[in-house]
Amino acid sequence: MILAQLYYILGWVCLIAGVAGITGNFVANIPASYLPVAVVVMVVGLICFGLAEICEAIAKIAGNSKKTADLLETVRDALANTDRLRSEEATSIRDLLVKVAVSAPSIMPASVNISPAATPASFLYSNDDTTTRGPFSIETMRAMIRDGVIRAETPVAREGSEEWFTYAAFPELV
Repeated sequence: MILAQLYYILGWVCLIAGVAGITGNFVANIPASYLPVAVVVMVVGLICFGLAEICEAIAKIAGNSKKTADLLETVRDALANTDRLRSEEATSIRDLLVKVAVSAPSIMPASVNISPAATPASFLYSNDDTTTRGPFSIETMRAMIRDGVIRAETPVAREGSEEWFTYAAFPELV
């Protein structure tokens, strides 16, 4: 913008000088040889006005490019946050469904596997009526331990193993 202002100032100076030269030629008896110089100075002034307009247009384009880049950055951040929220929401919904299924064994047949399909299964547990539940991921098991679904005396086994222990025997669950 400063460059555009300088071109405007130079344009006005040249335009005024050219008009003064042309007028002086007719009024003050300035030699006629100065007349072409005055015309050229006026043309230079008009060119400076054009350059000033070009500089302003470039500044607007650059400003719009910055605004566009900022807008695209904002959109990218919003999409990243949306993906993160979707992931957290899916995890919360999955954990809630597991809690409901585990806390209501009378409405869920023992043969139904309620493990979340999106996470790798690795642990089983046996509830009070000795029905085996699972397999569950480490994260889900930790959530059930934290929520008291799995207590200190609840039998827990690693998937594929026939040995049952309390969850305290598995360091990854503690």
